[in-house]
This record gives sequence, C-alpha cells and structure tokens, in this order.
Amino acid sequence: LDQGDQIMGTISRSDVAALCLFALDYPDELRLTFETVESDDESPQNLADCFSSLLKDETGTALSESTR
Repeated sequence: LDQGDQIMGTISRSDVAALCLFALDYPDELRLTFETVESDDESPQNLADCFSSLLKDETGTALSESTR
C-alpha cells in the first residue's frame, strides 16, 4: 500500500476484493486514499500495520472543480 501515485503495477480482482473486505472490518475509521499492487515478496503483510502507516484524507473540504 502507498499513497500519492507512487507505485505502478497490477493486482488481481480477488486480491482487491480481499483488501476491500479487510477494510470493511478494520476497527478504525479509514478515511484513506491509497493504491495497491501485487508484490513479488511472498511474505504476508500485516494490513493493519499498512493501513495505520498511511496519512488520513482531509475531511470537510470541497471537491475542486477538476474532480467533479
């Protein structure tokens, strides 16, 4: 997981689905924008640690005209 359009790659739909299910059960309110790709690293990652290291999105700000 990363933020800020830093990574490139692919990820399977089943891995995206698993990540979404994890996010639904995550104990804290996420309010995160992040990107993810598959990794060549075969070791499992602790997603709770990954989420906790990301910066939360700003809240209460209006969308800019370019994103509408």
